[in-house]
Amino acid sequence: RMFISHCGHLCCENCMNLLLKQSSAACPVCHTGVRRANFTQQRFQDVSVEIEMPIRDRIARIYNKREEDFATLREYNDYLEEREDIVFNLTNRIDVEATNERVERYKKRNRDVIMVNSIKEGDE
Repeated sequence: RMFISHCGHLCCENCMNLLLKQSSAACPVCHTGVRRANFTQQRFQDVSVEIEMPIRDRIARIYNKREEDFATLREYNDYLEEREDIVFNLTNRIDVEATNERVERYKKRNRDVIMVNSIKEGDE
């Protein structure tokens, strides 16, 4: 079985287990520190999809407005485009710090709407 680390690098189960026996385990490719919790079993053949899915899920939970939350379809489409730009940046490691700050600012400004829409989604 193949596993993918939080930094986006693949390794087989045996290599992962050997790696994690070390006192300070680091990804052999990029040397980012890793723990068992940082690995997930590979589900998709394309590694970029493996990296994108958790990012997309996290951003969708935050940017969770619906079409009815907007006055026009254009505003809603702009909002969806902004969400896709964020997913793209984080997936491709483009301006990660600035993008994460942008997400946090949005989260603070829209806390109530995020909570309401989360509840609505849970009810459906």
